[in-house]
Amino acid sequence: MLTTKKYLSNFVKRKFISKMENSFNKEITEHTFRKYYDLYFNELCKSLNYYTHDVNAIEDAVQEVFVKLWENRDEIQIDYIKTYLFTAARNRILNYLRDKKLHEDRLKNVLHEIKSTQGNDISINESRHKVIETAINTLPLKCKEIFKLKSEENLSYAQIADNKKVSIKTVENQIGIALKKIRLYIKENAVLSTLSFCVSLFI
Repeated sequence: MLTTKKYLSNFVKRKFISKMENSFNKEITEHTFRKYYDLYFNELCKSLNYYTHDVNAIEDAVQEVFVKLWENRDEIQIDYIKTYLFTAARNRILNYLRDKKLHEDRLKNVLHEIKSTQGNDISINESRHKVIETAINTLPLKCKEIFKLKSEENLSYAQIADNKKVSIKTVENQIGIALKKIRLYIKENAVLSTLSFCVSLFI
C-alpha cells in the first residue's frame, strides 16, 4: 500500500514526465539531455530486464543509447523522447543478444575444432591441430591469455574477468578478436596444410 508521501512523489514524477513530453522540442541542450538522463536511465534499465538479467549489458546498452542521442542530437528527428529512448534501448539490447549468440556459436565451433584434433593419431588431424595451435600463438599476448583461459580451462567470462582484473566487456571483446584472428588464420593456412599432407603421401 502506497503511503501519502510516496503517492505524492509518484504523482509529481508523472506530472513532470508529462510536462517534459509535452514541452519536448527538436533541440537537445546539455541541460535537457541531463534531465532526460536522470529521468529515464533507471526506467530504461528496468525495462531491459525483460530481455536479460545481465546488469553490465543492460547498463552498457542504455549508456550507448544516451551517447548516440547526444552525438546525433543535431541530426535525429524525435517526436516523443520517451518512445525514442525505450525503442532505441530495446533495439540495442536485442542487437547485443543476437551478436552474443553468434559470438558464442563461433566460440563453440573453434573449441570443438581444437578438441577434435587433440589426442588423435591421424596425420591430417595432427596437421590441422598444428595450424590451430599456431593461430592461437600468433594472437597478442593479452588476447591469447584470455582465450586460453576459456579454451583450456573452460572458465566463464566472469571468472576470466576476475582472474585478469578486467571487465567482462573486455573479456568478450578479446575473445571476439581471438576468434576472428584464429578463423582467418585457419582459413588462410588450412588449405596449404592439407596440400602439404597430400604431397607427403607421395614422397
